[in-house]
Amino acid sequence: MTAPLVRSLSKPEVDAVAAHELAHVSQSSRGQWTALALAMALFGTPLNVTLLSLPDGLLAAILLLLVVLFTSLYSSRKHEFAADAYAAALTGDPRAMISSLARIARKNKTSLDMNVAVEWLSTHPSTRKRIRALAAASRLDPTEVESLCSTDDPGPSYELPPDESVATVFTPAWQTMNAGAYGWTALFGCSVAGLSLAWLLYKTTGAGTLQLLLGIALGSLLTKGFAAAVIARNFARMQHKLEAKLGVSGRLVGLAADSEPRLYGGRRFSDAGILWFGDGRLCYRSERTSINLNPADIVDLTRVAASPSNWFRLMPMVRFRRPESGDVEAFILHPVDWFPTQRHLFNSLQRWRASETSTQASSIAGFNRVEGQPFASVRVGVLIPALGISLGAALIAAIPLVLALHIGWWFLWYALAIAACAQIFMFLPSMLYRPPFVPRSVDA
Repeated sequence: MTAPLVRSLSKPEVDAVAAHELAHVSQSSRGQWTALALAMALFGTPLNVTLLSLPDGLLAAILLLLVVLFTSLYSSRKHEFAADAYAAALTGDPRAMISSLARIARKNKTSLDMNVAVEWLSTHPSTRKRIRALAAASRLDPTEVESLCSTDDPGPSYELPPDESVATVFTPAWQTMNAGAYGWTALFGCSVAGLSLAWLLYKTTGAGTLQLLLGIALGSLLTKGFAAAVIARNFARMQHKLEAKLGVSGRLVGLAADSEPRLYGGRRFSDAGILWFGDGRLCYRSERTSINLNPADIVDLTRVAASPSNWFRLMPMVRFRRPESGDVEAFILHPVDWFPTQRHLFNSLQRWRASETSTQASSIAGFNRVEGQPFASVRVGVLIPALGISLGAALIAAIPLVLALHIGWWFLWYALAIAACAQIFMFLPSMLYRPPFVPRSVDA
């Protein structure tokens, strides 16, 4: 009983899986033992010598071995069907057995179907066949079976004690590391972009105003791409760890528990977790927060300028009503994908709110407003040291190239110009950012 299994499945589903495994203990395995005994008799005694001494004895031995192998595999697949039926009878809940099979396949990213040839060589039948056998035995409607196979919300699960050996994934230290990786990549990415594009211009078109402008544009995009690729790799690793720890799968997003754009220790979100739509509800799960929102409890969906360091600043904000108190609260979602996907996420939220309904009530745990600091525009003084590092690195690398390869000095100036403009491009959104005006209510 692994922690991801118990967290991923509902209580009835865990019971069904346990009953299935207990069935293997209680079932007789005469078919497998018979196959094993036959194999030992034929290939572990003088009988095999006699068989091999006959005409075409080797072919007969090989064929007999294949018969034993496929008989054993067939017997194993029959036992899986029997264990499923036993679990459904023992728990009295065939639906839980069906949904657990489909959910485990989905979590493991495996298909419900199996190639015929692969199935013949497998100890397990395809999940689709196992589900159909359970449904036929219980006389379940195909529509209900399809619903059981596609539901994402497992429902109440068994609570596990905290595992002290599993470290917290999203921490201030991780955020500092990620921000540092982004910053240093941006600093030296400018130098690399400047040198690379200046060299490309030297080898292809040469000097010129149009070429320089093209190099500046490409250098800015290339530097942004370098930095985005580094943090995308970090976020991908974190998503993998969170999904394994929480037992859920979906989309990694940052969450700011506030209705106004703020900074939290210099970062634009205070929490990170997995977001998905399950059973008609909007679900978010992190290491300390669990949110499952019914569409009926959504008060408003809008976008706010909550990302000052990006050119694409508008992030989705969700206003919701707490079911137990009726208080209206809000959170801002920050996609962490490599490409700008804020609009796509916002559209998905709008479609969900307009088209989905759910019979399950909203549930919220661990969601608390976090005090943040107001956004402040980056001053020019912060840009100067960054320019010094980027241009210094480009200068140190460019001078030996100019002297050794007898390239014109325009190569040096082009490299410095591209690096400088790329660095300014990285800082410019933060320098131009102005927090949105939020009207305050005035007491009479």
